[in-house]
Amino acid sequence: MINIEIDKIYQDQIQRTFLKDAAEKTLTFLSLPDNASFSIQITTDQHIQALNRKFRHHDHPTDVLAFPAGHVDPEDGSTYLGDIIISYPRAEIQAEQRGHPAIQEIQLLIIHGILHLC
Repeated sequence: MINIEIDKIYQDQIQRTFLKDAAEKTLTFLSLPDNASFSIQITTDQHIQALNRKFRHHDHPTDVLAFPAGHVDPEDGSTYLGDIIISYPRAEIQAEQRGHPAIQEIQLLIIHGILHLC
């Protein structure tokens, strides 16, 4: 299961299906189990900066953070891979610099984050 959370201010700009599609294709490409799960959060620079400061001791916003978990549920054997946090403003800036839409940059950051979870 892929849990997708988008901060309210970005919900009109992002279609969940694009995010879920990128995540599912990455899981398939990596041959990860069907019962693997993780979460994706699209958030603000301020929120990701606070997480970056707290967990990495870097007091600045970043594009993506990944928090691997690897917890296995003893009841059903499913694996929770962890959490991926993406800054929408950072993705917009990087997309503009690279000449593609913000949603494409976010998809790249999802792939990047999944690789870190693995």
